[in-house]
Amino acid sequence: MKRLTWTLLLVSFALTACSQDTGVASDSDIEKEIWALENSYLKNHRDANHDKIASLWHDKFLGWPDNLPQPADKAGVIQYTKQRNAKPGSWNFKIEPKGIQVQGDIVINHYLLKIGGTSTRVTHTWVKEDSQWRILGGMSNRH
Repeated sequence: MKRLTWTLLLVSFALTACSQDTGVASDSDIEKEIWALENSYLKNHRDANHDKIASLWHDKFLGWPDNLPQPADKAGVIQYTKQRNAKPGSWNFKIEPKGIQVQGDIVINHYLLKIGGTSTRVTHTWVKEDSQWRILGGMSNRH
């Protein structure tokens, strides 16, 4: 009887331990976090908050905004953003998620950005470094 009791206790303990949160975010949680970061990113563009925008770009960022003739590194895109969004705007935007894939500490997402009657396709590649998600690369294209 003692043996059965101990066995049941060990099985119960093992099941409890297996059901504990491991601290690793699920893909669904990561997807929600990335979409929230995208919304924050666009609000910062609208509000001309250049420091917050730049803080979301990885130091090795490479992007190709639709108005530039070629891709630019972080410094180049910061300069471009400061010129294009020199002052806060009053425009509203809507993100229509089209796809997202999580692969560990790398996420790629695609969405339509709607501002007024204009739609722009946006792709971002996010990487997690030092517990922070940052955009490593991006591209936009009006269509």
